[in-house]
Amino acid sequence: MIVAYSHQNYPLEVINLYKQLSLERVKPDSSTFTVAIKACTSLLDLKLGRELWGKAVESGYGNDVFVGSSVLNLYAKCGKMDEAMGVFERMPKRDVVSWSMMITGYVKSGRIREALDVYRGMQQEGFEGDGVVMLGLIQACANIGDVKVGCSGARVYD
Repeated sequence: MIVAYSHQNYPLEVINLYKQLSLERVKPDSSTFTVAIKACTSLLDLKLGRELWGKAVESGYGNDVFVGSSVLNLYAKCGKMDEAMGVFERMPKRDVVSWSMMITGYVKSGRIREALDVYRGMQQEGFEGDGVVMLGLIQACANIGDVKVGCSGARVYD
């Protein structure tokens, strides 16, 4: 039911149902933590999101790619890129979604050089950026005041 609320974009209902499950001592699984943290992201509730992430780690889901990606998204949307990078670096398995979240988060935070560094790391690990990543990087390079840096950043597409 909690996943259904998430799919219908009812973040408050997701959080309320999560709290009800906790009161009834129902142990959340990976999907429950993922959608609950996603709801925190929709509400920009960093405090509750951090709490849920801590409980997910305690419950053994700290290495789950879906839970990890949801907390990356929370931190990125809340402008907490250093925390996002900490989670990202500890992820045993990264996918294109987690790489994209890091790049997009850095771009939106105005940290263009870090976005380009993450993109280079993504390429080195054999991942290709999708259209969203490419558009964000092009926009980031265009916004760099230093033409020399912007041009060198553009070479990441070669």
